[in-house]
Amino acid sequence: MVLTVTGLADPQQPMGETPASIQEDQENGVENTEVGTTGGEAVEPASPAEELDPQMPKFGPRQVLLTKDFPNGEWSFFSSKKDSPPGETWKIQSGEKPDELILVCTGEPYGYMQTRKTFGDFELGFQWRYPEDENGNSGLLLFTSGEDRLWPDSLQIQLHHSTAGSTFPSGSAKSDNELRNVPPLTRPPGQWNECVVSSAGGIVIVSINGKRVGVVTGCSPVEGRIALQSEGSEIHFREIWIREISGTDTAETSGIMTIPRSKTSDVLGRSPSCRVGPWGHLTQSRRGRCSRRTSGPLASPLQFAYALPGCAGLPNIQVQK
Repeated sequence: MVLTVTGLADPQQPMGETPASIQEDQENGVENTEVGTTGGEAVEPASPAEELDPQMPKFGPRQVLLTKDFPNGEWSFFSSKKDSPPGETWKIQSGEKPDELILVCTGEPYGYMQTRKTFGDFELGFQWRYPEDENGNSGLLLFTSGEDRLWPDSLQIQLHHSTAGSTFPSGSAKSDNELRNVPPLTRPPGQWNECVVSSAGGIVIVSINGKRVGVVTGCSPVEGRIALQSEGSEIHFREIWIREISGTDTAETSGIMTIPRSKTSDVLGRSPSCRVGPWGHLTQSRRGRCSRRTSGPLASPLQFAYALPGCAGLPNIQVQK
């Protein structure tokens, strides 16, 4: 499918459905965009992509990333302790349910395990728990790249017990904003938690235990390996899965792109260019700010291969099948 951005029904309404509270935060220089803002924005419920809009992107089949023959050539390992075997830190054990597999990370030595395959546009989910540690610490790393080291270039999503869902770049990785000041979303030690992450075109949506934490935009790089951290605490993982966004459109029509001023002068005034998100939301190119109010329709339609999961229902979107 192709999404086409058209003129606004109400020329006084901004492009994209940005809540007034978020606009105020942005004007005041607050980088976070949802519950992580310094304004105590309420946590929103998160729903599976299919429940948000039937005209969402098509996903490939769900791939199980934790199997009986782990690591089965799909995972590589880095340890801060030289010559430490993976089995010292990572091991598979049977769960309470039939055929249930639990990945146990001892937390020592520090390091991570990561996929050998790189991913860009996807939806990822898994469950985790700390068996006893009330201050348990670990993390999910997206788009890892460069040399293996203790904290590689990546976008880090915290699994720390008190700040799970906090998201920020590490090393040379970059993003337009970070998710900070996240309220406690995790369950007590011994109980399972769930993390679901959607990624498309350098935009990442994070949900913890069914609650939307927020959206991080302008991620760079936009693809890479996916890693789970060993960070000093015993942590258990189960039901690790991923499904990639699929479609027949070319990469040139998907993700974020910059369009010239000649195409946007009637929308953004003197702004030299604007950035267009996968769901058709226009922003100023400077640090991903929300676009100015429009004074008329777009000069020409803008087309994208898919809408980002979690951002359905924005104005100006028409679907051409």
